[in-house]
Amino acid sequence: MIVSLNSFDRSANGSISVAEFASLIKTLGGLGLSKRQVYRLASSMDADFDRTVQYNEFMEYFLVIWVERLRGLRREAGRPDKSLPEIEQKRKMIKAKRRLKKAEHAIKIT
Repeated sequence: MIVSLNSFDRSANGSISVAEFASLIKTLGGLGLSKRQVYRLASSMDADFDRTVQYNEFMEYFLVIWVERLRGLRREAGRPDKSLPEIEQKRKMIKAKRRLKKAEHAIKIT
């Protein structure tokens, strides 16, 4: 992760500016975000308000997102959807358990 962030750090100062962050997002395909949304995302990561995103700020931000995603996956994997037929409930829970396992693995290797 740090290698990816550093590859967009044109000034080599250990952090990326909002413009460098926008370039990173654009390289990732834009993620369906408008320019304004990209700048707001960068601003929300900037915990010390220095108008740059440092590696630790980036990781803390995404850790919060991953933790919330894991909570959602655990809820999906643990509770059947009573509005679906039983066979569909089982399929949905199996898929949720697979996604949960992949997400937990991704966090372990990070």
